[in-house]
Amino acid sequence: MIKGGTGGANTNLTGLRFEKNTDLADALISLGYLVEADEVRGDAGLFCLLMRKRSLYRFLKRKGVDYLDYMSNMMEPDECAYFPDSNHFLIVEKKWQETSGSVDEKLAACDFKLRRYQRLFASIGAGVTMVYLLNDYFKQDRYRDVISYMKESGCQVYFEELPHDILIECSTPSSRT
Repeated sequence: MIKGGTGGANTNLTGLRFEKNTDLADALISLGYLVEADEVRGDAGLFCLLMRKRSLYRFLKRKGVDYLDYMSNMMEPDECAYFPDSNHFLIVEKKWQETSGSVDEKLAACDFKLRRYQRLFASIGAGVTMVYLLNDYFKQDRYRDVISYMKESGCQVYFEELPHDILIECSTPSSRT
């Protein structure tokens, strides 16, 4: 979104810049993990697999899952991490905004997306944590209700960066149900 503008091509450019600046692979590297292609390794071996957009569905297909058996169309997460030790997915949706616009309404659909992912991942006995990573624009009081609703719906909301603890929670088998 262009500051004071109406969107267009620059909306995608600034949103993509936010996505790059909040890249999960870069964050994991800064925490001392080794990232090679989609595999993230730590001292104990494979920590997680990273996926974006349609690569999630290629992964599920290799597991014998056809997403169309669980949902009517494909949702493409901004980022997804699968933690094999806990059989748990972390879905990260990133939203960047500088003026009010269509993303305002997309936030309230968080529970719909979460339920669809839960149904899909249950097909392989996996759990899911859904996180929305927002820029500081969404700290405005006008977003208080929608952010409260998102949290009540089971989605987690963070601003500008994800806490390291979310990765540990998702990777720990004993903390997953």
